[in-house]
Amino acid sequence: MSNLRSLTYVSRVSDSMSEAEFTFLGLEAGRLNALDGITGLLVFNGERFCQTIEGAPEAIENLVERLKRDPRHEDFAVLDDGDVPTRRFRSWDMQLLAVPGDKQAALDLARLRFEAEADFSARAKIYQTVEGAFA
Repeated sequence: MSNLRSLTYVSRVSDSMSEAEFTFLGLEAGRLNALDGITGLLVFNGERFCQTIEGAPEAIENLVERLKRDPRHEDFAVLDDGDVPTRRFRSWDMQLLAVPGDKQAALDLARLRFEAEADFSARAKIYQTVEGAFA
């Protein structure tokens, strides 16, 4: 059994959120995630969040419980949850990606930003996370 869990969720923003507020949210998440050994990617398209997080199972469970209570989120739903053999986001405490409201434009932006990612499983999960923001 793996001691590493990966979870992807989607949620809707409760109130409108500016780019500065999203950046602050990401900085806050990155700081807390680093303390808990969690890595991942947070995508926001102006209305919906999609986040993939990876870490120790207990740390992921604790974060999910905090996210469910966070008043900035509504309609929290898990898309994918399971054990993984290795981290796909090894070097990221929390990578942020604010994307345009158009799905294809968002995917194009992700390709431009992350095409240098050498790990193909990470690259695939990045695109799945971006697509999740439009689910």
